[in-house]
Amino acid sequence: MQIQPEFRMHDLSDGFAFIGPRSLPRIISNYSTTSMQIRSDDGVAIVDINPVTHAINVTTTAAINITTTGTATVKAASILLQNAGSTLKKLMNDTVIALFNNHVHTNGNGGCQYGSPTVAATAANANFNRAG
Repeated sequence: MQIQPEFRMHDLSDGFAFIGPRSLPRIISNYSTTSMQIRSDDGVAIVDINPVTHAINVTTTAAINITTTGTATVKAASILLQNAGSTLKKLMNDTVIALFNNHVHTNGNGGCQYGSPTVAATAANANFNRAG
């Protein structure tokens, strides 16, 4: 008889998983051989992490929801809004145009306002929609 070195049984720290094996009827196609992917069985939703560039790409046809009880911060050299971002672009453009058209200049002493711009900004003449 052998002395049992550990008396615990079925502890969470004893768990392990086999990642990857799938039956042939459920085989995944079009997967990446150069990056790590988390994906749905149908391949519609994919989170792809590139180990070389460290780029993280999320691809899906469904809505992406981010929920936090704290602060969400996005830091980037640039943020490109495409397709559905047009609603946010319009909001920003309309806001900047309204601020421009309604601002007035003073003489620096708090008196004598010089009025609003003589040429109103519009979506057509504002340079907010540059590509890139």
